Amino acid sequence: MTITRYKLLAYRANRPRSLDECTGDVSVLLNRLAKISPAIFRWKLLGSSKRKAIQNSFIDTNNLEFLSGLLLKNANRRDDDRSIIPDLGFRIFFWNGSSKDDIAASISIANGITSKVATNSVVLEFPYSDELKKNVEATIELLSAAADAIDAERALLFREDLAPISFDEMFLETAAFLADGFDPQTAHRLMQEADQKISANNGKIFIKR
Repeated sequence: MTITRYKLLAYRANRPRSLDECTGDVSVLLNRLAKISPAIFRWKLLGSSKRKAIQNSFIDTNNLEFLSGLLLKNANRRDDDRSIIPDLGFRIFFWNGSSKDDIAASISIANGITSKVATNSVVLEFPYSDELKKNVEATIELLSAAADAIDAERALLFREDLAPISFDEMFLETAAFLADGFDPQTAHRLMQEADQKISANNGKIFIKR
């Protein structure tokens, strides 16, 4: 049986954010995803090998001290004194402990970035189940959770096999999000292409059935 894999991408260009704020954003996002699908959206750390990574325990998404420590550990640092480079923000990556396509998922979050050479982002890869396909509310919540986590300007949810060569231009495969006032021309185009439009925090979600 062929498993349909999906990807969710959310972006924001500039977002000053402290370590504590980034920690809270990560915790809220992971908890919102867990409510959508507890079986798929539960997370482990990577390991030095696949075997060791599988043996890792699932993380406590409410343990802010643990999440803060991970963000600090993964922060970009200067070569000379190992101090954190503030404008490159904080990054974190998890997977759900499965190598099987029917349940495997991963997520990466970059937040607090103010540099012009990097972008705040949420990247979520996962299998899209029949239950989620039939549940428009789940699609809305997926996009909303990712967009809210970094106050995104734009976000996309699409089948990986139908992905375009470049993500420079917004497209509508399954769903998309645009912040209010961001790229009005694209917002107008998506409005024409969408089968359903939903108001979300600071923007609109466009659904294609």
